[in-house]
Amino acid sequence: MKKLLLSAGLIFCAFCATAQKGAGTSGGASGSSISAAGDFTLEVDHPGGQGARIKSQSSYSVVDVDGMGDASVRFKSDGVFQWMLWNFQDDFRIGKHGSLLNDPAIFIENDNNFVGIGDDNPLLRMHVFGGSESIGSATGFMAIGNDGSSHMNLDPNEIDSYLSSGEGTTLYLNYNAEAPVYIRDELNVIGFAGIGTTAPQEKLTVRDGDFLLETGSTDKVLIENSGSGSGGEITLNTNTGVKSIEIRASDGTGLAGEILMYDPSDNSKTMEIDGDWSGSGKSRIVVDELQITGGSDLSEYFDVLPSESSIEPGTVLSVSSDGSAKLEASKLAYDAKVVGVVSGANGVSTGLMLQQSGNEKTDGEYPVAIAGRVYVKAEASQGAIRPGDLLTSSAVEGYAQKVKRYKKAQGAIIGKALTGLDEGEGYVLVLLGVK
Repeated sequence: MKKLLLSAGLIFCAFCATAQKGAGTSGGASGSSISAAGDFTLEVDHPGGQGARIKSQSSYSVVDVDGMGDASVRFKSDGVFQWMLWNFQDDFRIGKHGSLLNDPAIFIENDNNFVGIGDDNPLLRMHVFGGSESIGSATGFMAIGNDGSSHMNLDPNEIDSYLSSGEGTTLYLNYNAEAPVYIRDELNVIGFAGIGTTAPQEKLTVRDGDFLLETGSTDKVLIENSGSGSGGEITLNTNTGVKSIEIRASDGTGLAGEILMYDPSDNSKTMEIDGDWSGSGKSRIVVDELQITGGSDLSEYFDVLPSESSIEPGTVLSVSSDGSAKLEASKLAYDAKVVGVVSGANGVSTGLMLQQSGNEKTDGEYPVAIAGRVYVKAEASQGAIRPGDLLTSSAVEGYAQKVKRYKKAQGAIIGKALTGLDEGEGYVLVLLGVK
């Protein structure tokens, strides 16, 4: 715009020089006069019409200067008026001749000093129009493109880039606390966003920085990329911002992760799940109380020797005589080597399992209940089983029976029946370990 105004000024100066040479000559409008008056080197006084004109002999190149009413300067090229400067109703317009009233190239509003490019209705300090616009009026806003089509909007706290043809918002950054951030991969439509990186690998990638979620000024969730042992760390706080849970990828350099829980009232540790307790290579859970709601017995894993009968949940097992530390289905009544029952019969699951993997003597395939409540396969050949009866091994392989000879049953008690069996075979719920 400065170049355009400068060009107009130079042309006008040329006009002034020409007018001075032609002062007092004929050919001007009737009643017009040219003189040097007041503070002006040249003054053109005219009763109406065009105030002054500079033109070629063919009239193909013309500059008209009009000082009456709304002052203007018109530029004619190749016999056609092309551009115009117009001080219209206190506002200033620059644009194509003939469309300047409704579609100026540059519009300067007198009241607010707003500048519009491409329209005469700028909404803010500078407004760049690309077509029909209906953009809001935030202070300092700048719009490039078409509202509802491809455009970019800028204001002091916002950058909004939008593509047409249904692609949607590809970039939206806003300083307002409630506003989201949108960054879109137009080729793959996967929407990855990066902070501190131009190559995000996930929906949100933060490089060399932490991530904090707050409510007001209260920290709620802190995600650190370099916590204990330089591993990742997540800290969860209560509604008052007091630490309650820590999740660490490592509790020391090269060590496994851990989860720590705290009492917010005094910051004392109430629970610890450690994947590498004190660098021992062994995991550990430290807790005040442990409640298990998915099972009712304590089991250890054992290997069991093959048997003529199937080894299934509820089978009574005894120690094998071959010294292998394995078990086998019991075959004798009142067997002093009886140790437990295969867990899981009749829908009652194991509550706690003990096992040392990789050790031939202390590992195995079958969970054998040694304490708690478990269903056992039982038979009533020695009499109906009533709740409260002691149970021992039966001569029927893998089954339990009612104790009738208490002296012989010493060392061979499985447990105490909690349910009964009148006749035949069936499952009886037994409390293990009760003598």
